[in-house]
Amino acid sequence: MSQKLKKEIGKEEKNRNLKIKQITAIVFYYAILFFLQYAFFNYSAFTIIGDIILLFVALTIIKFGNLFKNCKLSRIFSLKNNKNQSFKKSISLAISIVTPLNIAWLIGIFIVGKDTILTAIQPSWALNSPSNLFIIIKELQWIFVGCLVFILWIALPIEILNLVNTINSQLTKRNTKRNTIRKFPLLIVPVFFSLLYNTPLITGKWDPVDIVLFGFLFSYSYYKTGNIWGICIAYFIAENPFWWGIAAFFGESISIAFIITLVLRIAFGCVMICYLLIQSKKKIAEKK
Repeated sequence: MSQKLKKEIGKEEKNRNLKIKQITAIVFYYAILFFLQYAFFNYSAFTIIGDIILLFVALTIIKFGNLFKNCKLSRIFSLKNNKNQSFKKSISLAISIVTPLNIAWLIGIFIVGKDTILTAIQPSWALNSPSNLFIIIKELQWIFVGCLVFILWIALPIEILNLVNTINSQLTKRNTKRNTIRKFPLLIVPVFFSLLYNTPLITGKWDPVDIVLFGFLFSYSYYKTGNIWGICIAYFIAENPFWWGIAAFFGESISIAFIITLVLRIAFGCVMICYLLIQSKKKIAEKK
């Protein structure tokens, strides 16, 4: 057996071992998420407490990861994440992803009417004419839980894959890049996210838009940019029931208020798409 062939076999074996380690770590982490999400599905108060507990667990994992050289998991909460203009990249990419959906909702208003759309997006907790104070509490809770979901269900799992890679490289004394993640372990993230979001195994709600948009495309966005805050903002830009709650403060003018917010969100999305295209053209020009 030639020396070159031996090196190739050794490389394949090391890559296979890294893949196994990454899959084991990510499946174990998601097992905890599944337990908290499904075991206490009917206890909303406990679910919130469980999310807070899980946040502390996440912070512990982050603290542990920071002990290793070149593996700063606290980058999740940073705007730059050791990358130039990481937040700009994240928000432009993520909002560009959700803008077509908002355009589709605006077209829907012209086709079926604003009243039909408002009824379709009305949150379940708003069916009994809630007070403004109740709406504020729900909106704030939505912001907290929404950000927590993408931090715990997308950002941290991908960073755990990077953590396993870093630990493996230090143990084997191999220098590997931050994003040395095997394709299959990375694919686990959006798949498990889709099984957690809307708890479809209980509710039966398999929303293809949520699966593709929030699961696969947002996971791709975080993997490419390493920044979660642009994704969180894009989520709320796309989440029409959240904007129903804001428009509800305008009373009888709720439909007008909602349409105005929708148009503004689309305009902001178009600006982000233009920014993304300009940056892409610059990169192509630099390569030439």
